[in-house]
This record gives sequence, C-alpha cells and structure tokens, in this order.
Amino acid sequence: MPCLPVCWHTNRTGDKEAWYLHAPELKVSRAIVEENFRKYDLLDARVKFVEGFFSATLPTLKGPFALIRADGDLFTSTMGILEHLYSKLSLGGYMIIDDYNGIVSCQDAVNQYREMNHIIETLIVVDHTAVYWKKVN
Repeated sequence: MPCLPVCWHTNRTGDKEAWYLHAPELKVSRAIVEENFRKYDLLDARVKFVEGFFSATLPTLKGPFALIRADGDLFTSTMGILEHLYSKLSLGGYMIIDDYNGIVSCQDAVNQYREMNHIIETLIVVDHTAVYWKKVN
C-alpha cells in the first residue's frame, strides 16, 4: 500500500505579497506535525513526512492517492500542487482545496487548472473557505 505523504513548508518565497505567509505563528515544525498525527492516532508506517518547498518535494512523490488535501494558499503553490499531484489522484478519489473561497489567487489557480484540464466535476463547499470534488475522469 502506498505511503501517505505529508508535505509542508515554513516559508513561501514565491508568494511574497501575502503578509500572513511570514507570520511566525503559522510556521510549523516537523515535530508539531508528527505530534498532531500521533494525537489523532493517524501516525503509522504508511505516513511519510516530506519536508521542503512544494516545488522541490511534490515532483518526487509517487501515487496513486485516494485523497489530496491542498493547502497552498496562493496561486503559485496551489497550481504547483495541482500540476504535480492531480494526475496521481485515483479515479474515485477526492481533491480538497483549502482557501478556495477565502483567497482569490487560490481560486484563480484552481479555476485555471480545471479549465485547462477539462475538469467538470462539481465543486462542493466544505466550509467558508474549502471546497472539494470527486475525480471521475
């Protein structure tokens, strides 16, 4: 069974226009990520932590994935997630996008990617910011 990769980074230099990307309270260490997985009994041998910038780490990940939860915040990082991982999402799998309804540039990246790749599955609202869709083609 494929591993469940968990990627995060603590500095997004490609999206400098967003003040909150440099907020110290949003930086998360690997130890905190691992502890959160342990706290919810999600840490097992299938979890693989991949630390680094999305541009360096996402191309190295192997699929298939049943679920991808993207929290890239802005255009460049969201587009990178989609470009490197969506093709590895299994048919019947779910793509969750945080920040779609909260950050316009994230929404722009998703809409552009979906249009370019003829993705017509309905976006379903999760909450005030996130959406998802089920991959059927």
